[in-house]
Amino acid sequence: SNKERSKKDEHSKKEYMYMKKGTNDKSIVSTKNKDRNKIINNERTRTKPKNDKNKNDNDNSNGGRDNVDNRNNNNDKRKIKEKVEIKAINIQGMSNMKLTEVEDMLNNENTNIICLTETQLKVDRINVSRGVKKIDSMREEKDKKGGGLMILYKETDDVKLEKRESNSKDILEVFGKIKSTVLRVIIIYMDCGNNQEAKVRNRRIAEELENKLESRREEPTIIVGDFNAHLGYLGYQEENENGKRINELINRQGLTLINIDEKCSGVYTWQRGEQKSVIDFVLTNENACNIIKKMHIDEEKEECDISDHNLITITLDVKYDNGKKFNNKKWKEITYIKDDADSIIKYINEIENKITDQINNIEKFNKILKEASDKHLKKTYKRRINKENKIEQPWITEEIRQGIKKRKEWNRKQRNTVGEERERFFEQYLEQKFKVQRDIKEEITKHEKKKTEEVKKGGKKLFDYIRILKGERTSKE
Repeated sequence: SNKERSKKDEHSKKEYMYMKKGTNDKSIVSTKNKDRNKIINNERTRTKPKNDKNKNDNDNSNGGRDNVDNRNNNNDKRKIKEKVEIKAINIQGMSNMKLTEVEDMLNNENTNIICLTETQLKVDRINVSRGVKKIDSMREEKDKKGGGLMILYKETDDVKLEKRESNSKDILEVFGKIKSTVLRVIIIYMDCGNNQEAKVRNRRIAEELENKLESRREEPTIIVGDFNAHLGYLGYQEENENGKRINELINRQGLTLINIDEKCSGVYTWQRGEQKSVIDFVLTNENACNIIKKMHIDEEKEECDISDHNLITITLDVKYDNGKKFNNKKWKEITYIKDDADSIIKYINEIENKITDQINNIEKFNKILKEASDKHLKKTYKRRINKENKIEQPWITEEIRQGIKKRKEWNRKQRNTVGEERERFFEQYLEQKFKVQRDIKEEITKHEKKKTEEVKKGGKKLFDYIRILKGERTSKE
């Protein structure tokens, strides 16, 4: 079964680990050999300091009161640790429909950065919501299809990132602060082709990546992306050319592959039907590895199911100067009156059917009008608001939100069953998937039509829209 196979592969993953940094032997060893099983990367081994017995005796002599007092006195001066999440996925083509769901992940209290590979964008046609910042790298128009990198993050004082220049369009490097922690994030996309053009492109990517690592060794660095590489010890595929490059890079630069670290849960990063493989990786240097608490690969697609690739979530323990929290979620209820022809006709018919010659009271007449209006014209929906009253995409409705939730439920059922029942759940999943796509497309069309009508009127709305297109500010809606 899939679960048994997953357990087997989880065990297989743990059978490999890195040798000490600086050795000339191969960097990957098997735990099947008990003698070699003791060889562990010292950079990843952490031991707790031994307690000083005399110190404990002194502290206990007064019941530990001095310790408590000192902690209380210094409570305001020391920095606390707080969880921050970086999510990464190959989006397999970015669209406004997919953006809707990707941005929704930023509503998670701890999620601050989302790294996307293979956006397949060569023209910037994505309009992110107010409160979200975007950094991207797009291939040239003349380049082949594929590639395209993007980082989305919350626009707050606690996250400040700047893009660094790269020669390759398939490398996106950012540097900055998350809360009080300095961090460098590099996103990579390597070509999956076997032709000469793809090999040359991938070689240049690997060389530039290594140069970036060499030039700033002291910076805590996390490398994420779709390497289209088979390492030979994760999954059942043999090592390919990209995998060889990555293994050599890991060995030369002393990097930690978090996918095989004990901090990681889950194995496969790509799934299509019964096919599975591990081609998306998270690599870190020692300084960044120290702040990574855990990593999770969403093999069950419980959080994100809009790609054949599985969402990777990296949880960091970062230092923070105070206890202020991100994103206190609130909801805003919005009511409007529909003015389309069908709704107005239904409204009029409702009034005509209820009005009789016996009605001679204005209060009864107003009550009929109100009931008919509430039934056929009044429309109420909710939008989520973050801590700075910035809301998600304007076309998101409660109906779409529930539709996405239902789609994920069908997907989870079809993945955890077999036989005819699985086929039935899969059909339900596809039906719900296409329904959500239609609903989002319909709402986007309505919104764009509304904005077009506003622009036609000219005035302030026209200039606001021009600034939005130029990226000078985002829409308030």
